Amino acid sequence: MGAMADDTFRQVFEAAPNAMIVVAAGGRIALVNAQAEKIFGYQRDELIGMPIETLIPERFRAQHAAYRDRFAGDPQLRAMGAGRELFGRRKDASEVALEIGLNAISTVDGPFVVASVIDVTERRRAKAEAQDLRHELAHLSRVVTVGELMAAIVHELAQPLAAIRTNARVAVRAIAGGDHNADELHAVLEDIVADSRRADQVIHHLRSLLTKGEVERQPLLLNSVIDNVVSVMLSEARRRRVSIDLDLAPRLPAVSGDRVQLQQVLLNLILNAFEAMVEVTERRRVVTLRTRTVDDTRVQVDVADNGPGIADDRLGSIFKPFVTTKPSGMGMGLAVSHSIVQAHEGQLWAGNAAGGGAVFHVVLPAIRDTPAP
Repeated sequence: MGAMADDTFRQVFEAAPNAMIVVAAGGRIALVNAQAEKIFGYQRDELIGMPIETLIPERFRAQHAAYRDRFAGDPQLRAMGAGRELFGRRKDASEVALEIGLNAISTVDGPFVVASVIDVTERRRAKAEAQDLRHELAHLSRVVTVGELMAAIVHELAQPLAAIRTNARVAVRAIAGGDHNADELHAVLEDIVADSRRADQVIHHLRSLLTKGEVERQPLLLNSVIDNVVSVMLSEARRRRVSIDLDLAPRLPAVSGDRVQLQQVLLNLILNAFEAMVEVTERRRVVTLRTRTVDDTRVQVDVADNGPGIADDRLGSIFKPFVTTKPSGMGMGLAVSHSIVQAHEGQLWAGNAAGGGAVFHVVLPAIRDTPAP
């Protein structure tokens, strides 16, 4: 019976779809299967007796030895390196991305650790490619959004440029006439500087939306992000005869996010609210943005309108790609926004307000122990 059990174990061990490596208490390899040979490029007789750290990239070897000692002191079934990427070192010195599970066993020959090893190189490559595609789609969506706002942006730029031109002419005439008052001329020049800053701010916001850069997570105050977005949207709101009301809670904790992407989410939601109120003529069109904390662990932003609301049969599909009610819309704005919020470990959903109109809710995890300004 003992020989049969031993033979059965070896057959199961050898047939395992994962690489299996048994490590003795001293850190040397005692047993491997064919998948381990395949992943690491060694022959079996080369692996047996080899220190397990040989299969670890040099930059991780010291900390791996310490990890192995800690595991020996608390030998519980666990996924090694949970929450971080792990790498192995092949015989040819190349590296391979891995997932590793550990289990301690006791035998008549002493304690051993069984490592189940999976090559996840292709999975990580596919994940990275999918992430790149999501970033590309988000950028294209921003370009489309800016296109929708172009009339308002041109108007927003035209105002300070016209003021600069007018004030510059006044200054030129005053200087040419020789009868200018120094204080009055100084005031005119200050107006020119202020208007140039206003134009520069519009260009800065526009450039940030169109820039195709790497996603950069940093601590952000959502109230500040909202203020930036609203400043971009004011001209479009005036053009559409929409009022933007702000109800921003003070001293919100920060969230970790990419500023441009979160601005994009809010732009999409505000534009969506504008579109929802096109047919509203008998009352003032209002978009309300509210912020608040949820359970001291999350920050919530609500974007509400006073339009007709969302039909119940559409609530479940509005975040799907290519779902749109606009005659010329692509149906990607809400889908991209949903993807961005999910990538930020948050939630985005929609509903109808009790008093009428639609409301979109964005909830993001707060950074713990961040002082609110």
